[in-house]
Amino acid sequence: MLSKSGTGYEAGDFAVAYDDLYPLASKYDLDIMACGNNKPVGKVLKPSTAAALGEPDYVLKNLGFKVTDDQQHADVLVNTFDSDKLVEKGKPSLLMEIWGWLM
Repeated sequence: MLSKSGTGYEAGDFAVAYDDLYPLASKYDLDIMACGNNKPVGKVLKPSTAAALGEPDYVLKNLGFKVTDDQQHADVLVNTFDSDKLVEKGKPSLLMEIWGWLM
C-alpha cells in the first residue's frame, strides 16, 4: 500500500507486481498505471484472514482469501454475529447489508 501520493496515484493506493496483476487485468476492467523504473514508496501488507458468514464467506473464498469460522484468530470480521466484544477491543469489522458494504 502506497504511503505517499504522487502524479496519478494517491496514498492508500496499491502497488502490485506485473506478474501478479496480469491474470486479473486480462479478465477485469482495472484502472492501472505502470510505475516504470520509479519504485513506489509504501509498505507490504500481510495476508489477512477473515471470519465470515453467509455470502461473504463464499465470495471471499472464491477471491482467494483465507476464511475461518474462528473469530478470535481472524484479522477481520465480515458479517459475524456475537462479535461485539472483539469489535470493542478493536478488531476490524465489515457488515454487508442489502444495499452494500458498510464500514
